Amino acid sequence: MADTPKGSWPAPARPAVPPKPTSPPVNGGPKKVVTKTRNGGGLNPSVNVSVNKTTTTNTNVTTGARGGHSPLDTLRTAELSDQEALHAFCEAGRRLGRELAIYLGCAEEELYQGLRELDGGKWALFGFDSRVRAGRVTRHLVHATEAAQVMAGHMAAAWIAFEKEFAEPLEVAQIQPKKRGFEIR
Repeated sequence: MADTPKGSWPAPARPAVPPKPTSPPVNGGPKKVVTKTRNGGGLNPSVNVSVNKTTTTNTNVTTGARGGHSPLDTLRTAELSDQEALHAFCEAGRRLGRELAIYLGCAEEELYQGLRELDGGKWALFGFDSRVRAGRVTRHLVHATEAAQVMAGHMAAAWIAFEKEFAEPLEVAQIQPKKRGFEIR
């Protein structure tokens, strides 16, 4: 006890041999797993090669359920002559803004991750300078993403404002518009 530090107890002595089991083994004890290989345990000579070829004929990624047109095509060819056309125009603008915001947001995240790992930064700063520079580059994509989200919101707000200002009062009063340039049904 003289060689142990003050306040500590010596460790108990460990047995040299593990204790013998008191009960017989169940099902004959542990089974040995023997793996036999025919090629001497080296590399497996069977190699499977598969080649997949994918061809895409439709390059229009933003096809919708209505007619297969993209929101941009709907905006380009819109003739704002009646209520349904205005609704389709506003809905297409909203969908375009949402899709664009998703694509820009994903591109911003991928670009940020790639740029921050590009050179690793200075070791003394633990890569903080690289993250700051990547943020300066991708900040513009963040603003573009926010602008696309704002565009989608304003397209929806335009339709709501039309319904509030023109459609509901004319339906309540049953008044026909004076000019025949725009029809409300």
